[in-house]
Amino acid sequence: MKAKKMISIALAGVMAFGLVPATTVLADDKVELTLMIDCPVDPWHEDMVKMVQEKFPDYKLTIKTWDEGTVEQTIKTAYAADQAVDISIYWPTYMKKFEGTGIPLDLTEYLEADPDWKDSFAEGSLEIGTTEEGVLAVPKDTAYPIFQVNRAIFEEAGIEVPGEMSWDEFTEICEKIKGIGKTPLAVQSDWAGWFVRNAYMQCWDNEEELNSFIAGDISFKDEKAVAVMDKIADMYNNDYVYPGGKEAVTTSADDALAAFVNGDVAIYCNVVGNAANVVDKVGDKFEIGVISWPSLAKSEDMYKLLGSCGGYMIMSNTKYPDEAVEVLKYLTGDEVQQMVADYGGIVTNINVTSDDENYQLYSKDADKVYPDEVINLSSEIFDNLVYNEPSNYLYNGEAALDELEALREAATAE
Repeated sequence: MKAKKMISIALAGVMAFGLVPATTVLADDKVELTLMIDCPVDPWHEDMVKMVQEKFPDYKLTIKTWDEGTVEQTIKTAYAADQAVDISIYWPTYMKKFEGTGIPLDLTEYLEADPDWKDSFAEGSLEIGTTEEGVLAVPKDTAYPIFQVNRAIFEEAGIEVPGEMSWDEFTEICEKIKGIGKTPLAVQSDWAGWFVRNAYMQCWDNEEELNSFIAGDISFKDEKAVAVMDKIADMYNNDYVYPGGKEAVTTSADDALAAFVNGDVAIYCNVVGNAANVVDKVGDKFEIGVISWPSLAKSEDMYKLLGSCGGYMIMSNTKYPDEAVEVLKYLTGDEVQQMVADYGGIVTNINVTSDDENYQLYSKDADKVYPDEVINLSSEIFDNLVYNEPSNYLYNGEAALDELEALREAATAE
C-alpha cells in the first residue's frame, strides 16, 4: 500500500543508497554501472546477479540490494545528488509517479531500434510502463489472480473452456457445473477479498469515476458499488463456492487446494505465480485450463485487475545509456528470463519455454493490472477489504458498508 512520505522515509532512502551492502566487479574499462537488481526475496536473485557479472566482465558493475520500502526515495535522492542508479527494479505499473521529474530514461527509441527485443515482450505488457513521456520502464514479471479449471468437469457439464468471461457468463457456468453435482469454485479465505477488490475497480463507467472512488470521493454505498457486492454475495448464497453457503469464506488454503486437486470443484482461484505449483500437484489426474478473472466491467477498457508487474527502469542521468540498455536487454532477454521461468517465475518474455502448456497464458492479462486501489486510501480500509470482505458483507449486509463508509470519511477528513 502507499506509504506516507515522512522525513524518516527520506532518510531511509539516503541510507539505502549509500549503505546497503554492495558487490563490485572491478574492471579496467571505464564503463561503470550501478545496478539495483539484487532482490533477496526472489529465489533466483543470486543466479541472476552471477549471470550479469559473467556476461559483462569488461564493465565495472556495482550491484546493490533492492528494497521495496525505500526504492522510490533512493532513486529520487540519487538523482537529486546527480548520482545514477543506472538500472533499478521498479514497477512499470507505477511509472506515473515519475512523470514530470525527468528521472526515467525514455526507452522508446531503443525498443524501436531493436525489433527483436521489442517483440520479445508479451502483447500489451510494454504499455504498462508507458506514460505520455514514453516507455519509462520495461516489464520482467507479473502477478495477478486467475482461474485454473478442471477441463474434465467442464467437458462433463458440456462447457467449452473460454479464455475470458463476463460475470453473467461465469454464473451460467456455475449453474451448469452444479447441475452435474459438482461445486463450481474453490477460493481460500485469504484470497476471497480478490472478488471485492476486482469488482471495485471494474464497476465504474470510466477511469475518471474509478479514480474518484480510489481517492475517496465516491461512497462505498454508491449504487454501482453495492450492485457488485450483491453479485459476490449471490455467488456464496447460491452455493457456488466450496464447500457451500456463507461458511465458504472461511475455507483454508489447504482445503481449497485439496478440493480442486481431488476433482471436487471445477475452478480454483489462484495467483499466476502459484499456477505451476498447482499443475504439479494435479499431475496427470486431469487436464488444466486457464480462464481470466470474470469481468464485471461494462466495457473492455474498464476491465481492471488487482496485482503488480515488476520491471526495470534506467535513470536518465546515467553516463552510459547505451551500455545500460545492453545490460537491460540481457536482464529481460531469453537467457535470464528462462532461468527465472525455470524457478517458477511468471515472466513477460514470450520466448521462454516451460513444461506447463499454459505458461504463456499466465501473463496474458498483465496489461490489465491497474496501478492503484481504494485499499490504499488508509490502513484501516486496506485491512477491511483485504482481510474482512466479503465475509463482513455476507453476515452483516448494509452494516458492513456503513463501516467502510465511516472509514472512507475518516480517511478523506485527514
